Amino acid sequence: DRYVGQKSTFRNVVVKTLFDVYIHTPFGVVPGFYLVTGTFKGDSLTRIHAQLQREWVEASLGSSLFWTPAQVVNFWLVPQPFKIAYVSVLSFAHKTWMSWVSNRDRYALRSGSAPLLPGPYAVA
Repeated sequence: DRYVGQKSTFRNVVVKTLFDVYIHTPFGVVPGFYLVTGTFKGDSLTRIHAQLQREWVEASLGSSLFWTPAQVVNFWLVPQPFKIAYVSVLSFAHKTWMSWVSNRDRYALRSGSAPLLPGPYAVA
């Protein structure tokens, strides 16, 4: 708000949405998610990096499709006192989806079915 402004003008909504969804999310949120969750799972940095490289496009594209309309609504319509609650609820849904994307191959391996994507968890 300091650099763009607090008013919900069309220009401000577009600038805030573009920065948040197309810069902050793919280059901050997505890598941060993989780093934190991979670390908690006990993966090495090499394995985390490989998984991020494999899934970055899908995770970033899916995140963009999810967050673009959500942030337009947030920056245009949601009153200031409700912004944190609004984004928190949507963030929970987004992180649930991200968790599914980043763990589906591990689940497939444990359940005996073939992984959905080739990678370090694939079984020959």
